[in-house]
Amino acid sequence: MADPTQFDHDRISHLLADRLLEVPPFQRSYSWDAGNIADFLTDLETARHKDASYFLGTVVFANDTDSARQQIVDGQQRLTTTAVLLVAIRDALRDFKKEKAATHVDETYLRGFDLAAEELVERIVLNPDDQPVYDILLARGALPEVGQSRLADAYRQILAYLKELAPAAADYRKLIDITTQLDDSVQVLVAVASDIPEAYVIFETLNDRGADLTTADLLKNYLFSQAKQNFSFVQAAWTKISGEFDKSDEFVKFIRYDYMSRNGHITARNLYKAMQDDIGTGAKKAKAYVQRLDEARRYTWACET
Repeated sequence: MADPTQFDHDRISHLLADRLLEVPPFQRSYSWDAGNIADFLTDLETARHKDASYFLGTVVFANDTDSARQQIVDGQQRLTTTAVLLVAIRDALRDFKKEKAATHVDETYLRGFDLAAEELVERIVLNPDDQPVYDILLARGALPEVGQSRLADAYRQILAYLKELAPAAADYRKLIDITTQLDDSVQVLVAVASDIPEAYVIFETLNDRGADLTTADLLKNYLFSQAKQNFSFVQAAWTKISGEFDKSDEFVKFIRYDYMSRNGHITARNLYKAMQDDIGTGAKKAKAYVQRLDEARRYTWACET
C-alpha cells in the first residue's frame, strides 16, 4: 500500500534550502511573463511594507523511488521564479562586494554540497529546455539575447527591479530583507504524494484552473491523475503527441478538432469540461484516449503528406 499523502505548511525558500527538487521532463517550460513577475515582486514588496505574511498557494511534490529529488507537479513557476530572484539577489550582493552574504544565498538556496557526488549540485533542476539557461544564471555567464528565453528575461527584469530598489552598496540590507522575507514570511501549503500519478490526483483536486494554465495543461493534468498503473504509457504518449506541435494553441486546436470529429461542435471555452466527460475516469480510459489521439495524429499527418 502506498504511503498516504503528506500535507504541511512551509516557507517558499525552505523548499529550496531543505530539499532537492526537479521539474519532470514532460512538464511545460517556464512560462511567466513580465506581468506575472511584476505582480509577484509587487506582492512581496507590499507584504514587506506591511510586515505581513504572504501566502503563495499550494505546491505539490511527488516522491521518486529512483531519485533523491522530489518531482514538482504543481508550483514550478513560483519555485523557479523564487530561485531566479535568489540568483539575482546573490549577484547584486556580489556587485556590492558583499561576498559572504552572496555565498550564503548561493550555498543555502541555490546549490548544496552532495557528499556522494563530492560536488555542488543545484537545489532545483528544471526541464531540459530551461536547465541550460538556468546553469548560465547559476554561473553568471553570458545570457541569451532578449526574447530568446523567458528564464533569462525574468532574471533581467528581477535584477533591474533590485537595482532600482537598492541602487547603492549602502542599500544592500534591502536585498537581505527580501531573502529574510522569503525565509520567514512567504508561506506555502505543501502536499507530498507517494508517486507522480497520486500527485496528479491531488493537483486535479486542488487546482482552480487558473488563467496561467492552457487547455492542454489542464487536460494533461487530468489524464495523468487518471492514469495510475498506466501512467508511464500515458506520459510517453502525451509527450510524443504534444511534441509534434510548436505552440500550445496549435495542440489545443488539434485536440478540439479531434473532439468535434466524434462529438460535434464545442467552443474552446467549454472544451476542457467536455473532454473530461469524453475521456471518462480510470486508467484504462486514460490509456485509450491517448491511443485514440495518437491515431488521429498519425492520420492527420498522413493526409498532409
